[in-house]
Amino acid sequence: MTATERQQIFAANARRERSEARELELRIRLVIAREKISALETAEAKRQRALVESAVKKLVATRTVHPADHLGQFRMTEQFIKDPALIPLALSNKVFRAGPARQRLHA
Repeated sequence: MTATERQQIFAANARRERSEARELELRIRLVIAREKISALETAEAKRQRALVESAVKKLVATRTVHPADHLGQFRMTEQFIKDPALIPLALSNKVFRAGPARQRLHA
């Protein structure tokens, strides 16, 4: 084996090692990024859940949803989780609860 061939092999090995190190570094960065995203999603879900619970409590306090109507409270919670844009509308009385539970309470 000539000196030139050895240099080429050494250079190829060095490139391979740098490539492997770079790949490992990128994998570590990806794991860290995924963990941060997961933590943010968890925090956002907790914040969203607290907002929904607070909105339902306000609707009960203003008697928009009757305090004894647990099914209605559950359904409002479910709606707010599905579509959080309804929360400000409901709290400003622009959306009224309807359905059989409402009719039963006022019948």
